[in-house]
Amino acid sequence: MIGNGLAWFLAWVFARAAWHKALAPRYYHTIMSRYAGAAGSVLVWPLAALEAAVALALLLPRWRFIGLGFAAAVLLLYAGLMALQILRGRADFQCGCSGAGSPLQVSWALVLRNGVCAGLAVLAMSSQGNIMSGWLATLAAAAIAVLAVAAYLVCEALIGNAQWMAGED
Repeated sequence: MIGNGLAWFLAWVFARAAWHKALAPRYYHTIMSRYAGAAGSVLVWPLAALEAAVALALLLPRWRFIGLGFAAAVLLLYAGLMALQILRGRADFQCGCSGAGSPLQVSWALVLRNGVCAGLAVLAMSSQGNIMSGWLATLAAAAIAVLAVAAYLVCEALIGNAQWMAGED
């Protein structure tokens, strides 16, 4: 139940990320080149495809465990790339986390958020053997997913507001 809810939440995160890249590829070419140089700009479509595949895998019970592993790995990769930019003193650009219109900039708070989401993927992996069935379990899993999406969006808004108030925006 918990694993299903967290997998559904992470499917939303990855579907949203893929959708953002599909809607604004030029923006993400620029962002990815900031992270990985000229080679980074060619990664936009492969990353969008990977994110979409992870989202789909998270929705399919047969592929969920593998999807959760990839979700954790990709989230940690993104966190690592942001941390590297901060340590290099290059955190003065948008992270690309929330679409082209988002003012969120690379920050330790976003590194932490991605780490927490990766931890949720690992937690969901550990609870995959405890499958509960029935409408009540499905309803509880859906409630967990909705609550996690709401917490994610609130966290995103709080980070954005803190950056704006600090003048980082």
